[in-house]
Amino acid sequence: MLAQAYDNWELVLVDDGSTVTELLGMLPRVTARDQRITSAKLGKHEGISAASNHGLHLPVGSGSLFLIMMTFSSPMRFFHVVRLLQKYPEADLIYSDEDKLGDNGFEAPVFKPDWSPIFSVL
Repeated sequence: MLAQAYDNWELVLVDDGSTVTELLGMLPRVTARDQRITSAKLGKHEGISAASNHGLHLPVGSGSLFLIMMTFSSPMRFFHVVRLLQKYPEADLIYSDEDKLGDNGFEAPVFKPDWSPIFSVL
């Protein structure tokens, strides 16, 4: 995640009431690694929507990219997103394919269409 080709990003981690001791101990260490990383606590578990909504109010940048827990991020991810935003500045939404990484490698690809009548980016 930290080794991105495009380096003008901010990572916001939102703890939605986790009780996992290892995770709670890791958050301060992760935020101390890089000034672009901040964290926040909801105090109680309210689900991914509440955590996402809370996190949307914290970054200082002009856009947001949602990554769910355990997301593997290519070093070129932010570069490609910014390149698309420069090419299509009127875009409200950019989305990408996804895949699940299991013990034997990538195992459940989800290929999204180039164009969707519901989620059109052009």
